[in-house]
Amino acid sequence: ARRRLPRHRRARVARGAERHRPDESDEGQRSHRDADHPLRYPGRDDRGYQNQLHAATFELSRHASIRERLAQSDPANAAWPRALSVSLNKLGDLAVAQGAHVAAARYFADAKAIRERLAQSDPANAAWQRDLSVSLNNLGDLAVAQGDLVAAAR
Repeated sequence: ARRRLPRHRRARVARGAERHRPDESDEGQRSHRDADHPLRYPGRDDRGYQNQLHAATFELSRHASIRERLAQSDPANAAWPRALSVSLNKLGDLAVAQGAHVAAARYFADAKAIRERLAQSDPANAAWQRDLSVSLNNLGDLAVAQGDLVAAAR
């Protein structure tokens, strides 16, 4: 026999289904950049959502500090700085989701600096060139979100 979820879990699942049910007026697939996507745009009244963002920020900050120590301890290993840049980009995404654009700019700029060094060290490495383009896109998207079209064009 199938077990039923506890009442509090059923309510949470039902609320999630309500929140993510597409509108009848929606045409096609929704993009991750849509205004009501929970990870891209702040403004949810759900305290649980905010708690999840804070918990994710805490964990990613721990990961970034570990990766930073590893990168400093073994400067010859290019994998550690790249891993640190990935963590910094994710922290930037979380900062954007929380509406902390200044913190997001700092995270994205730090990731870009690491990725520029990596891309300059080996111009033939397509993965590092792509990583640098992702960082530049993140900074451009953030500038557009802040209404700074001149900075976005750079």
